[in-house]
This record gives sequence, structure tokens and C-alpha cells, in this order.
Amino acid sequence: LVEQGATLVVGPFTTDEAVAAGTLARPLAVPLVVPAATGAGVTEPGGWAARSGAPGAMPSTIHG
Repeated sequence: LVEQGATLVVGPFTTDEAVAAGTLARPLAVPLVVPAATGAGVTEPGGWAARSGAPGAMPSTIHG
């Protein structure tokens, strides 16, 4: 997606997918907006993922 010009990714939905995507997004400096995943590791400090709209989700800050 980055090679095609993406500057932001919305999704993925599951925690495992979000953690994996975050691993790829971090070195590319591409923020992820994660609409549903609420598991541990989705919004690690220093990561590029923020939760959006998940019930019980903690507010997150995107760190660069």
C-alpha cells in the first residue's frame, strides 16, 4: 500500500492482524487506525496504531 501512495491505513480488525500490521507500519511511519482490535499490544508506546471506536478502548496517541 505504501508503494501505491498510502499515507494511512484503516484496519485491520482483529488483534493479531493489528499487531502484525503495526510491526510493518512502524518502520515505514504509516499510521494505522484500528477500528475494532482491543487486545494487548495493539497500541504499544512508540507504535503507529490508534484505536478508534472500540467499546472500552483506551484513548491512544500516535507516537513517531
